[in-house]
Amino acid sequence: MTSSVEVPTIVTDRLLLRGFERRDSTPYATTMADPEVTQFSSAGGPLSTSDAWRQLAMLCGHWTLKGFGIWAVEERRTYARAPMANEMIDTLLDQLLKMAEATLQQNEAAFRAAARFIDSTKTATQVLAALKPDHPAPGQLIEATQATLDSLRLFLIDHHIITIPVAAPTARVFERPPFMRATTSASMQAPGPLETVKMDARYNVT
Repeated sequence: MTSSVEVPTIVTDRLLLRGFERRDSTPYATTMADPEVTQFSSAGGPLSTSDAWRQLAMLCGHWTLKGFGIWAVEERRTYARAPMANEMIDTLLDQLLKMAEATLQQNEAAFRAAARFIDSTKTATQVLAALKPDHPAPGQLIEATQATLDSLRLFLIDHHIITIPVAAPTARVFERPPFMRATTSASMQAPGPLETVKMDARYNVT
């Protein structure tokens, strides 16, 4: 005979108390491997990844067998306002996560479909491995990207897709300063509408 207990969720202005989930295994193992943390726990010292997993399973099972137990605690306010401040997004973080996971599944399905189109006899992973050697070497990324942009410009002009003024500046590729690489993965910095002096637009890619 098996039974299950739904772990109650408690939400406050600052904290979320919930049952442990599979996604907690890695951060839990990291926490339990820290000597500074575990010296105050019943473990008495750091745990290996497998021991941390067993302890996490025990905590989950305690709710099923006893009807009570230990919650996982999340701080809700740390990043709660970041989407609004950075992107003017007022969607709650848990909803954003669900949307991101759904988009990830769609992208994975599209990737598998593209791989089948390229070579139906291989798996998506095998197709990706076959394409990787075609990627520019790290020391050639700037030159390869510049060449791609130049060829795209010529393609647009030669096929009369859009009209580009002859005097229009071409896109230029520069290496980003190291201190800027951790702040964004893809973003656009365009001149404001009230600028009176000609300024370049920048598209950042990491």
